[in-house]
Amino acid sequence: MSEGSQQQRASRNAARAERSTTSCQPCSNCLRRFPQPVCEYRVGNILDADTFQASQQVLSHRLAVPKLIFDNFETVLDEDNTPQHGLSPGAWSHPAESRIQFSGRPASGIDEQIALLPVDQTPLNKKLLRLYIAVLSRFKASINGDPSPNNPFIRHYSPFCLQDPLVMRIILYTSACFLHETGDVRTDVLRTYKGQAIAMLNENLTTDSSKSRASNTTAVTAADVNSSTTPTTQKPGDAAIAGVIQLTVAEWYWGESDQDLRYHLKGLRDMIRLRGGFNQLGMDGLLAKNAIVHDVSISLAHENSPLLLTLSPSDDDREGGGSGCKGSMGSATAGEAANSAHRVLATPYAFVDPIKDVPLRMANLSPLVSHLPYSGSLPSFSDCATSLRIHPATASILDNVRYLFCVVDAIYDESTASASTTTQASLKARSMGKYMYEHISGLHPTTPGHRQSLSSDPPTRTSSPPNSNYSAAFDRESIRSGSMSSTGTAAGPGSIGPGRSPSGPNSDSTTTSEWSSTKSHTRDASDSPTSPRSVYHHQQSPDFMYQVIRMTALLYTRAVMTRTPLSGTCTESEFLQIWTTTWRVPLSAWNDTVGIFHWIMLAIAPACHRTPHARFVKNMVTISTLTLGVEDWAMAMGAASTGMRLQHWLEGQDMGEQEEWEE
Repeated sequence: MSEGSQQQRASRNAARAERSTTSCQPCSNCLRRFPQPVCEYRVGNILDADTFQASQQVLSHRLAVPKLIFDNFETVLDEDNTPQHGLSPGAWSHPAESRIQFSGRPASGIDEQIALLPVDQTPLNKKLLRLYIAVLSRFKASINGDPSPNNPFIRHYSPFCLQDPLVMRIILYTSACFLHETGDVRTDVLRTYKGQAIAMLNENLTTDSSKSRASNTTAVTAADVNSSTTPTTQKPGDAAIAGVIQLTVAEWYWGESDQDLRYHLKGLRDMIRLRGGFNQLGMDGLLAKNAIVHDVSISLAHENSPLLLTLSPSDDDREGGGSGCKGSMGSATAGEAANSAHRVLATPYAFVDPIKDVPLRMANLSPLVSHLPYSGSLPSFSDCATSLRIHPATASILDNVRYLFCVVDAIYDESTASASTTTQASLKARSMGKYMYEHISGLHPTTPGHRQSLSSDPPTRTSSPPNSNYSAAFDRESIRSGSMSSTGTAAGPGSIGPGRSPSGPNSDSTTTSEWSSTKSHTRDASDSPTSPRSVYHHQQSPDFMYQVIRMTALLYTRAVMTRTPLSGTCTESEFLQIWTTTWRVPLSAWNDTVGIFHWIMLAIAPACHRTPHARFVKNMVTISTLTLGVEDWAMAMGAASTGMRLQHWLEGQDMGEQEEWEE
């Protein structure tokens, strides 16, 4: 590097270091991040205050990523071309920020690595691999795209994929899908990459090279693996299974046919069965986890049963695999629905995690999980509010919703397998959903610790949540966990007036007048006006974390109250509000609260499919599920199980229950 270039770089670094946090322009670190978060180094917000405009900005930021990447490579490879604006990625100056390129590995180093990979060194192939290495692989199991060097996917899985010619070919196709979405790859070129990937995969699955498919083959079916006309079928290797997983991901994000996606999943199921199950797959469980995570993500996003749960061909008659079609479970009686769910959901994936004694990390706590096999009951969010850096009112909402999920989950216990007990348990869940929905609706929509303004004649607060026995159990749990009593959210058992009814599914819950503000007698000492946490929350005004958690809780509680699937509960405006508010929170904050982020994504994913945000939402569902799975497999599977049971219950409807509810 010339002396002049070094001086120019030093000058830019010095200018960047001297930048004030109150500068009128966002710092270059935040401009480079994807999606652009609230700038943590200045006062202000990147996203527009208008929800629709903000949603368009999120889309634009996502589609701008390839240009940022390629501009960065061109800048590094051409030392005399000094960037003249903050949008052009140069050297990263803040180590804690999410970076698009590998930490400590410059763009020129990535090109040196690409030169050693088993792929034709064409300009387009290099561009596709740059995108995969610099972005796609880094977001594989990391919310903020800045994984630890010890992250198993960075340390083991990605290198394995890059060194295998088959998986490499499918990686090229995946990157081409992204660039086709941005308009940088033509449709005919994309189809060529897809055909080459599937042809190589089919050739890998048989010992007879003459059985390789033509480049226009569009799907791998069970017949491709088990057909009696195939001369010899060998057990598929790890590379073939990893390739089909990657192909399934690409088909889910960018595919045009739901049926193709189902074919890929069925083919993957048969390949794993031929290997002898998940426990026989390699890479110390990473390959099995990757397959299960994608099956779970697709299942929950489409409100369907997972295809890989039992690895049995008899599952073909079940709706699953992300087809988007609803099964017949909605017409079953409550007892039949419970028995069906018990058979399908009580049996976990036949996989034993080889990693034992995983320490509990607060960031992984999920409202969907209340206990783990290895650690018993989990701490409440109220107890962990300081370490999670959330307001006590926010923590209380999470504790309340977690309890509601426990109530729904209990419907599928062995003791409630009969139709009558299931109906009663369902009524209790709906009553509690109504109680919590009305309570959370009364919280201030933007400011934690406050309630909305009252009308001049507030309702009388004399009655308890329906069903005295259930209320007693709820009160005991509330006292134990501290929920329903934190500052700004205390409603107490007597908060529902006798004549009150919850807002309808399409009502605007943020404008509903509720109870007067009630101060807790057990106010957390760390929430005093002079405490660091209090100062932190005052400085972070408005509290977007609180806002998005409140909106998500309203969505879940209303779904339970009305027993309506999430896809039918979440309106388009609610989807956009939750989605855009999520991106007003810095990615660094979500990285420290992965379990909560995952819970939010599962709430809106079923409603995303007809929006332009569908690919991004599905991507974040997978990333958050995989992040949880890599760090705490039991937590990820606990959240998946609760989510599946909740969705299954929301799908069902019993006429007897409906009549009792209307009375």
